[in-house]
Amino acid sequence: MKILNKQQERAARAIEIVAEKQNIEKDDVYASFALSFPALLHNCGLVQSIAFAFAKTKGQRGKSISGYLEDLAKMMNLDSAEKLGKLSREVRAIEYMRLSAEAMSCAGWLKRYVEAMHE
Repeated sequence: MKILNKQQERAARAIEIVAEKQNIEKDDVYASFALSFPALLHNCGLVQSIAFAFAKTKGQRGKSISGYLEDLAKMMNLDSAEKLGKLSREVRAIEYMRLSAEAMSCAGWLKRYVEAMHE
């Protein structure tokens, strides 16, 4: 029986998600957003970062950003990016802090594996 800690579980989910996107290039919108999203989360907070990302989901470039949000939600064991956005706006302060920490950790793992694909 394998016992994995939270970081190992996150890493495993991230590698599965990023491995599906084998055609990502470094200047690709998905990769660019994945590399910058953890800093956005850190500087602006979860609600504002998700609102910014949803605002950018229009047009051709928006499909990649929308895909990133869906991947982040999947890593956080949520049904959809919309559910992540709704939770971030409606939960109490203590749950918001937990959700923010989880999002930061998951976004960090996505960033690591996207970076690894380009080295």
